[in-house]
Amino acid sequence: MKKLNYLLFLFSVSCVSQSNQLYDLAFSEKKNFDLLELLGGKTPKSFLIIDSTETWNPNNFFLEDIDLENPQTMKEIADDEHHQYHCCYLFSNKELADKIDKEEKIRLVTKSKIIQSKKIDIHGKNYSTIKAFNKHGYYFLVTEPLYTENGRYAFIEISVKEKRKDWDEYHSTLIIMFEKTETHWKQIGVKKNLIL
Repeated sequence: MKKLNYLLFLFSVSCVSQSNQLYDLAFSEKKNFDLLELLGGKTPKSFLIIDSTETWNPNNFFLEDIDLENPQTMKEIADDEHHQYHCCYLFSNKELADKIDKEEKIRLVTKSKIIQSKKIDIHGKNYSTIKAFNKHGYYFLVTEPLYTENGRYAFIEISVKEKRKDWDEYHSTLIIMFEKTETHWKQIGVKKNLIL
């Protein structure tokens, strides 16, 4: 029993360490947050993250009932900027899509549907969690990392909210894809969506 508890402890430490590496990478890449400056805003020096994770949108990984191989379908959705393909489907980027086969995309959908919101306490060089955001400006929400079956790829979604005088509203979302090398994780893609 002691051996099993020890193995579970090592596994949980490893998972937390991997998650922290992914959050470190995501929040250290300035280009990830260039949408914040489009409408005169400023990227914060320190990112304040609400201490509960968001749930995943399964459409980030696979669009059911949409034949993306059909030229007519692609023509029909080309001008619809609010279509899931344009605003949240990570694999509209062919380079990223080619790294993950269809079966794995469907597995990611299944995994994403069972991940529930949970409390987090994460801290890095330029980010930390908070219970609530009570001033004007940007604050952030994150998902729990999602991993492919083989552990080679991982994903995080970051939602940006802006607090104004009388209300909070979503500003943008980022879906970030990482790849594990022999020695570390690296960011290999990001899907940005400005919410207007």
